[in-house]
Amino acid sequence: MKFKLIGVIIISMLFFTGCTEKKEKLAIVSSNKVTVDNNIVFFVNIEQTKYKKPLTPDDDGFDMYKSRFYGQFALVSRNVSGEEIDRIALNQFFENRDMGFIGEFKLGFQDMNADGDLDIGYEFEK
Repeated sequence: MKFKLIGVIIISMLFFTGCTEKKEKLAIVSSNKVTVDNNIVFFVNIEQTKYKKPLTPDDDGFDMYKSRFYGQFALVSRNVSGEEIDRIALNQFFENRDMGFIGEFKLGFQDMNADGDLDIGYEFEK
């Protein structure tokens, strides 16, 4: 009887808080291992923070670059244990509009402007 009552309470709480709706899993669009001075390792990810249904060719405003991941995203650094170190919301740089990505990709880290600091960009082969 005690377990039935607990079960009814939990189900009621889920129902009234809206948790009975199917929630979409937020994606990690890019995950990149970075090693810096003294062999300190961390990961820099592009993580989805708010899911929106990706556009299809029949939708107004369809763009193939918005066809796999769509919504809000952040650039997140994490230590090797997965704990968050820092977070930068990416949409703020695009008038807070929803963004999209065509698929997963790898970020590149190197000093691209010769100022002595690592820069982040899209990694491609020449």
